[in-house]
Amino acid sequence: MTPAPETGRAQEPWDAYEAAADGLPEYWYPVPPSRQLGRRFRSVRLLGRDVVPIRDGGRIHALDDRCPHRHVKLSMGRHACENGFDEAHGKMPHRTSWWLVFKRMSGWNVTEIIRGADRVWLTRHQHEVHDDDDYPGLGRWPRFNLFQRRRAKTAQGSNEHAVSIRLPGTLRVRRPGRADWTHYELYVPLEPGRYRYMVLAVAWVSGFRRLTWRLRYWAYILWVHHIGFNNQDLTVVSHMKGSHPAPAFRPDVSVAAWRDMVANEARAPGTPRAQSSRAQSSRAQSSRQAAE
Repeated sequence: MTPAPETGRAQEPWDAYEAAADGLPEYWYPVPPSRQLGRRFRSVRLLGRDVVPIRDGGRIHALDDRCPHRHVKLSMGRHACENGFDEAHGKMPHRTSWWLVFKRMSGWNVTEIIRGADRVWLTRHQHEVHDDDDYPGLGRWPRFNLFQRRRAKTAQGSNEHAVSIRLPGTLRVRRPGRADWTHYELYVPLEPGRYRYMVLAVAWVSGFRRLTWRLRYWAYILWVHHIGFNNQDLTVVSHMKGSHPAPAFRPDVSVAAWRDMVANEARAPGTPRAQSSRAQSSRAQSSRQAAE
């Protein structure tokens, strides 16, 4: 009986056997039949790990079912508020959304995070917007989509389609061109791990345009955007706990900028304005109690 190299305790005769409870990683094991594997990611559990076997160029490959960017499962395709400001998330999970079937989605951008003149909003500013590109050894991405229109100015991700964020947790997405409306998301924390998610579709219209705007919203914006499109975000956010921006991943500059804004600019509880807000809240509560 010899001591184990790390623990120093005596090594039992069957320790190595017990350690192989998840299997022997240097051997072959069967996975789903080859005919079931295509280019779509499909997760399988093997040797205590989630892996994604895929077919590419006629060959079978296996990947860890974990995006190195934000640690979300690859088989899903991608913290609440920051997810909407993350430039990469729109290029990945939302590509399969019905909302984007007939819209142009940029493949990659040259991006700068800027502050508005009011110093309130943090905005993704695109210096360049590219539809697609060739990647050596991987091919062209995104792949050609017959239905997606190529319009020079209103691509999802261009400056006209501006995405902004502000404290304490409000996201704003402008819908340019003929759409001419603005999408807002408000995140209201209830307790650690739970929040209330509110979405608004806002158009500044009157008269007959007000009626057509209401028809548009109830006919397709509610179902395709606020339910179908946004539910993709809600699905992946629950799997992003503990993930952090990756310095080597350029689009994460947007997430890092938002986190810096929260860390360095959010009003602390002891600031005069915060104290004034608490005092007003206390007076309002006292008034309600007196009225009762």
